Amino acid sequence: MNWRRFIKRTEADAELRQELESYIEITTEEYVARGMAPDEARLAAQRKLGNLTRVQEEVYEMNTATFLEAILRDLRHSLRMLRLNPAFSITAILTLALGIGATTAIFSVVYGVIIKPLPYPKPDTVVWVGHSALFGTVRTPNFPFSPQWLATYAENNRTFQELGIWTRGTAAVTGLGDAELANTLFVTRNSAGPRHSAHARSLVLAR
Repeated sequence: MNWRRFIKRTEADAELRQELESYIEITTEEYVARGMAPDEARLAAQRKLGNLTRVQEEVYEMNTATFLEAILRDLRHSLRMLRLNPAFSITAILTLALGIGATTAIFSVVYGVIIKPLPYPKPDTVVWVGHSALFGTVRTPNFPFSPQWLATYAENNRTFQELGIWTRGTAAVTGLGDAELANTLFVTRNSAGPRHSAHARSLVLAR
């Protein structure tokens, strides 16, 4: 790509026009040498070359990045419109700023809650499994686990490196002021293992 033609198009077009005129003059002389009249020879040379403006545009498109010129032209037009309508410009800029800010904030929340990996060495190896029980024809989901159930699963485990259970609860926190109710999480000792080790696979059984 010829960057000189892109940056200094006026000079490049003038040089190209001179080259095309030289081509027409040379072709005209050839036709005159064959016996044609000068005026007829020049018209024949021009017909052979084609439309000068179209030839210039084709040469320009072949030697420059036309999409960059289109972008610059659109930017110049946009800047002119912004200067002519300052109120609209300020409104549009503020709207874009608010939209980008809101999108960024929403993505940050979604990333932190859904997309961001767990703070374990291999978070994709941590598996949560619920426990259910069947009473007649009714199945109860999230049936409570017990240490005995954990021991049974551990004895028959052939797949996972480590097993553990956890359960939610609440506790009253007291101090100098009024007591406050806080959420708690009770876990077995080995439930925190994945935070400090890189096991092949881990299972957390929850109620």
